[in-house]
Amino acid sequence: DNQQNLEENDNEKKNEEDDFSDQGEEDASSAMSFDDRGRALIDSHVVPSESVLKNGSTWRSYDGTLSNYISFGVDAAGAYAFHSARRAHPKRFSSRLKNQLLYAWLGLQATGGCCGCDGPPPELPAVLELSLCDPNGQWTKIQLPQGCRGLIVLNLQSYAGGRDLWGHTSSFRKPNDADGLLELVTTTSIFDLATKLVTTNGFGGHARRLCQASEIRIRLTTTI
Repeated sequence: DNQQNLEENDNEKKNEEDDFSDQGEEDASSAMSFDDRGRALIDSHVVPSESVLKNGSTWRSYDGTLSNYISFGVDAAGAYAFHSARRAHPKRFSSRLKNQLLYAWLGLQATGGCCGCDGPPPELPAVLELSLCDPNGQWTKIQLPQGCRGLIVLNLQSYAGGRDLWGHTSSFRKPNDADGLLELVTTTSIFDLATKLVTTNGFGGHARRLCQASEIRIRLTTTI
């Protein structure tokens, strides 16, 4: 009986210790901001990827699938602000119309589009290096235009609800879904991007075309 009582006491102490341990983990988790948790999650995935290891390199990267587009700068800052707010307060994002209004407002705040908000993202030529690969496998650096604060790499001509940012031109090869090419366009500000979204919706407008390429390399020289 004495031995049984001792075992029960030990079990109770262990359960109490587990409770305190769990509570400590909960407190630590609640004290961690959404951005911290998000960056921790990203860091857990940002390791030398399969494609990098195949080339015999070890730099940190992320293997993912690009469907419609990937962007850097103004567009990405607005999208990240909306995503962070929706993750933190999902009940506020309860309808399509409300989501669109919140996207516009949060995007303006995150990209320097209104008074009292964060400043705009830096000009990309100062923080981003872009290189293209030619058919012979040689890489060439491409200079981004001055004042460029946004770079959008298009895989399909369907951006922001079906907008065609590339548009129609005889200066480049006409894009199609199976041409093996990416189209790169730039924007200077959130207002410039908004104007392009309006004018591409049946008015024949387009973003500033930079180039087409089958393979690109983008290197960030600092955090943006």
